[in-house]
Amino acid sequence: MTPDTDGSADVESIDGVGPETAEKLRDEGIETVADLHGAERSDLYDVGGVGAATASELVSLVGDAPEDEGTVSDETSGDEPENRSHDEPGETGVADDEASPETAGLMTVRNKAIDVAPDLTGRDLDGIIEVTNSGEGWVAVVETIERKSVPDTQDILGRYEIEFTDDGTVAGYRRVNRYRRTESNPDEL
Repeated sequence: MTPDTDGSADVESIDGVGPETAEKLRDEGIETVADLHGAERSDLYDVGGVGAATASELVSLVGDAPEDEGTVSDETSGDEPENRSHDEPGETGVADDEASPETAGLMTVRNKAIDVAPDLTGRDLDGIIEVTNSGEGWVAVVETIERKSVPDTQDILGRYEIEFTDDGTVAGYRRVNRYRRTESNPDEL
């Protein structure tokens, strides 16, 4: 969706909102961008199958738009990862005939990590850092907000590894690091 789209546009016109999510939103009475703008994050959490990460991303997208204009911005705030998706698991934004089997597996695991990380850790997802095929399955590295602070540069982040089997089932997870958002992380130097 482009920033000049008006509030009467269908929710499916928002970039990254696939037909399944759009249908779930419509079932709950959220049919237009303006309806989504008026929805609270908690309302979206209650929509079956949407998930916490998708709800947060949708609120963020429409939250950037001025209420009187009903527009949605394609840009996210600077501290949100650009690689976060709000598609349903399995939707890659690439035509099926263009996606390789490895890419499709990667995207499926990435989307699964977005869905399960908040549930596993009990924390809000801050971003996906890495998704790799370990040869014995998949490993997704995610960051969560362990403690929110004002200003957000003082947030405490936790870095977790989530292990998946080849078929995308969660095999385990563990926290590998905890640090303040502004502190350098040794593995990134």
